[in-house]
Amino acid sequence: MTKKITRLFCIVLALALVCTFVAGCSMFQTNADRYREKTAFKVGEQTVTVGALEDFINTNMASYLNQGYDAQSVWDALMPQFIMNYVLVDMLKEDLPWPKVTQTHSAASDYPDSEFLKNENDMEFIMKTVKNSLYQSLDSLVETELNNKYELNAAEEEEERKENVIPEDELNLPLGGLTLNDYDDDIEGLDEDLAKYRADDELTVDSILNGYKFEDENDPLLLDALAKVNDRIARNEDASDDEKVAFTAKEYMTAQKAAFNSLTRSVEQNYYGWSLAQFIDYQIKSTVFNRLAQEYTMVYYEGIETEGEGQQLILSKLVEKYENLKAAQEEDFRLHPTKFETFVTSLSDTSFIYTVPAQYENEYAFVKNLLISFSDEQKAVLEHYGNVYGKNSETYLAKRDELATQIKATDFKSEKDEDGEYAKLENIFTISEGEVTFADSVLKTALEAVSKPQDFAALIDRYNEDPGAQGATYDYVVKVKEPDAAGTQDSWVAEFSAASRAAIAEGQGSYKIAVTDYGVHIVYFTDYVKAETFDFANDRYTQGTAAYRFFKTYYDAVKATVYNDIMQSRYDSYFDQNKISVENKNIKNLLKQLGVELKWQL
Repeated sequence: MTKKITRLFCIVLALALVCTFVAGCSMFQTNADRYREKTAFKVGEQTVTVGALEDFINTNMASYLNQGYDAQSVWDALMPQFIMNYVLVDMLKEDLPWPKVTQTHSAASDYPDSEFLKNENDMEFIMKTVKNSLYQSLDSLVETELNNKYELNAAEEEEERKENVIPEDELNLPLGGLTLNDYDDDIEGLDEDLAKYRADDELTVDSILNGYKFEDENDPLLLDALAKVNDRIARNEDASDDEKVAFTAKEYMTAQKAAFNSLTRSVEQNYYGWSLAQFIDYQIKSTVFNRLAQEYTMVYYEGIETEGEGQQLILSKLVEKYENLKAAQEEDFRLHPTKFETFVTSLSDTSFIYTVPAQYENEYAFVKNLLISFSDEQKAVLEHYGNVYGKNSETYLAKRDELATQIKATDFKSEKDEDGEYAKLENIFTISEGEVTFADSVLKTALEAVSKPQDFAALIDRYNEDPGAQGATYDYVVKVKEPDAAGTQDSWVAEFSAASRAAIAEGQGSYKIAVTDYGVHIVYFTDYVKAETFDFANDRYTQGTAAYRFFKTYYDAVKATVYNDIMQSRYDSYFDQNKISVENKNIKNLLKQLGVELKWQL
């Protein structure tokens, strides 16, 4: 009896270095290499060894079993995916769907399956992927060692600033672009990650293992790593410079050695007595195999997305999906009209506005927000004034307006200076007739030139400090009419809501200033909330459109339906044509220990 393929993407076997069996949690730790090399299954011309089956169980099944799931149910759900990888590779080797290429990296000669890889630099990508995974695992162990002496704060990751305006040359993805987005071949990204380690021109198992530890206390790369870790030491803010502690280069190198030895022992104890070199070699071999299955999947996926019959089938299923969701939303709002109010005021990146009930037309509006924040020093002054005079006092509000005229905007499109700081824009606002208004500045000139929402979005990308307005799918939503006389039922602070309504009253494209405790907001009226337009034929690859977002959100599920129909038939054919065989005597004890039955009709 064959089982349905329940998940589309290939399962990666034993790729991550920090996994259950390295941590000492594996279910099987059979020491006999000879037993691991025995055949468990044959899938076409591909041999599935007992070792590969053990590793699949340890890597993919153990976590479910530890959570109390029934072993037979987990086995029945995951095994078809495991076998499907071998079906894919067997089909690939029998009829290679791309021209054979010669791998540029010399390590390919050590891994016979690499001759079937799709791209000539795949082997280089695989070697660097395994190296990067190993080094990141070792870095984590180094931090554990260092943390025993001084407590380290979590590393701060610089978040990429999301843009609202997509460059023209990136606006339209190529046909099949969503499939390609799922395919990782970013060697340049790996090179950036690996740049903090010693150079490695050979990129072999030995050079990877020998290249991690620094050998010279004056190595600039070591000093850079040391400076970063010392910046993370948890310190008393009142401590003097003389009292501040720091790790030395020698201590960092000692921690590296300890981390390396720790990982070596862990592999030896939990992975069949292997050396770290044997383990890395196995990682590379497994990654080559899984890369083949992934590339075969992606080629079929891309074909379904781009070729005539498959493309039309996907489009028809997308339209069907859209019509069903639209009908469901219309019916929901018809039966429960006030649900629209909750829906429209809590839009997210996964929301879609299929319909706006007639009673809510022009009742809600989209506004863009460009926030120039008060500095930490200015916020401290405001906090003091609020504590002394009260936040609603005239004294506090006058001080806030005064600080608004001194506020500085950050130009995120400028070049950073030698201190890593962006240029600042000053003298942006002034006070006229008791109100904060625009002074003559670059920003005022730019605002006067705004003729469409995208122009204002470009200014947000340049000057905005409100994270919620960066790269958001939807603008902020405000109720056009005040929900109550006091304005206390608004979702936003009163000043922001008032400025929004003032802009709405003047018409689309109008903007107003709001001063709040956050800083100075420039609020722009984009449009009333309306049902979105879904033009799948023309816009499904155009970023920023509703059709693109819908396609991106649902295309995996839609395409999976088509793909699974194709692959299920191929999977079934391997059983029907007796292309799958089992060496029961080799896996009898393993299955008994796991507590499962094979249940295949062969």
